[in-house]
Amino acid sequence: MITAILIASVIINIIFLLYSRWLIDIVKTKEDDMKSLSLMIEQYVDHVRSIHDMEMFYGDQTLGSLIEHGREIVSTIEGSDFLLSADDEDQIEIEEGAQE
Repeated sequence: MITAILIASVIINIIFLLYSRWLIDIVKTKEDDMKSLSLMIEQYVDHVRSIHDMEMFYGDQTLGSLIEHGREIVSTIEGSDFLLSADDEDQIEIEEGAQE
């Protein structure tokens, strides 16, 4: 009886372990996708900035607004990290210590 319970427990634990690894892989994939999206938007903002800096378009308010909007999007995406890396956790601890 106890042997059956132990075997069932081991099987259930293995299933939960595999399920957890699968979930972690999904979260990592989503984080990589968000980083890729952020990079693409940064490149777009740089492209618009290069057009804005051309003599013909210098100071154009519409292009300036596009640049600012792109920067806001990038900062929003970068602020939505799914996983905290060790460096991020250290930075958070430093910031929390500075606020106290």
